[in-house]
Amino acid sequence: MKKSFVLQTQRRQQPRSGTIWGQVARLLRVQDEPDDYVIATGETHPVREFAGLAFKKAGIDIVWEGKGLDEKGIDSKTGKVLVKVDPEFFRPAEVHQLVGDASKARKKLGWKPEVSFGEFIEMMVEADLKRLK
Repeated sequence: MKKSFVLQTQRRQQPRSGTIWGQVARLLRVQDEPDDYVIATGETHPVREFAGLAFKKAGIDIVWEGKGLDEKGIDSKTGKVLVKVDPEFFRPAEVHQLVGDASKARKKLGWKPEVSFGEFIEMMVEADLKRLK
């Protein structure tokens, strides 16, 4: 499921200018009045797809086994379980599909997604791997 991020124009912490959030922050700074915007692609992607792409970028091939609460993502080389369902993280009123509506950001800020889902995951994994070095 896709989660949408909501940014406010309050300046608590300045994002780095090279990041997606830094690009959005620049657009927010030129607004006359603070407002709330949803920054989202309007696409949905299952957690399985997110995890699979992230592990692939990190050089790990995931094999999925089981269904529902018993589903696991297993490293195909080592057999180690790397992903499993944890009911502790379920939302109290679970919804089956979440889609962010960024129409306000498009209209008022002229913002549109310029990075695909796969590219965004690659950027995140590359940043995490760089930080670990």
